[in-house]
Amino acid sequence: MPLGKEDSKRSVKTRGAIPLVVVRPLPSLADVPGYRGLGGRGLRSTTPPGALSPDTRSRMLRDSGYDFTPPRLPREVRLSPSDPIESSSAYLFFTGDAEFHSASDTLNIRVRESVVPRFSVPFFPDWGSASGGPQPDPPGIVGVLVRMEPRSRYLADFSASSEQSTAYHVTVTGVEGSGRFERGSGAQHVLAVLESNEGGYVRIGFWGDHSFSFHSVTITKLD
Repeated sequence: MPLGKEDSKRSVKTRGAIPLVVVRPLPSLADVPGYRGLGGRGLRSTTPPGALSPDTRSRMLRDSGYDFTPPRLPREVRLSPSDPIESSSAYLFFTGDAEFHSASDTLNIRVRESVVPRFSVPFFPDWGSASGGPQPDPPGIVGVLVRMEPRSRYLADFSASSEQSTAYHVTVTGVEGSGRFERGSGAQHVLAVLESNEGGYVRIGFWGDHSFSFHSVTITKLD
């Protein structure tokens, strides 16, 4: 499956389709801003994308120029809204207008359209709903806190879906830069590689320009 085009800034190195982000972890959860647990109300079910097999992920990494040896045993964790914690190694977080659907294990992030005036006759506004783009800061984020080991690389695979084409964004604490991934409607995967010389917690943020459903994130230790 082809990946979208990323916008790279300082401290973000791009190799092929999957970007490499050099990160500076935080020593403890107490140092991570804006963390809170999951919760919410029910919403309609959405269809998640199919899981990427280990062979597919290995091929995509090599096609992107990463040199690594697949581990003999799986070294990965999968987090979802109903299973948001993996011991002390990974935690899901969210901000903004989010609703949890337990039947499909999905967290729905709403990006609301703005209501703006349209003037058809002077001094008589014709009010209507028009897309004003995403709210600032951004309107809602789903992400994961990952405890990275020193001198290590990790692959983050976000599984999401949307009823319309959107651009997904990935940012990491401690760096200046972000990945932007243009996607069509439907189920999608968004992947990024993280590298660090230090051990500690890294905060990865994930959001979209339009409303979307978050299904899971798989964190794989590459070396």
